[in-house]
Amino acid sequence: VLRERADNPEALIKVGIKRARKVYISSSDDGYNLMVALTINKLKKEYNLKIKIAILLNSSANMEMVRDFVDEIIDISDIVKDKIISNI
Repeated sequence: VLRERADNPEALIKVGIKRARKVYISSSDDGYNLMVALTINKLKKEYNLKIKIAILLNSSANMEMVRDFVDEIIDISDIVKDKIISNI
């Protein structure tokens, strides 16, 4: 859990992004999550990192916007739908 701005490359380096194998991006703002993914992709290129990026998507409408910049998309609406259905 990062308690600094995750779109700040220095903050990511400080918390050990270079050692990470996978990063989950999960703020409530899809646009900000995309900015974080772009920042991590820049660090991946700059330091030749092999990090996988997963994003928790708050709105299915933003799927196309993030698809090219992450390795995994977790659609929160699918999780909620599955939970509701399992309780019926």
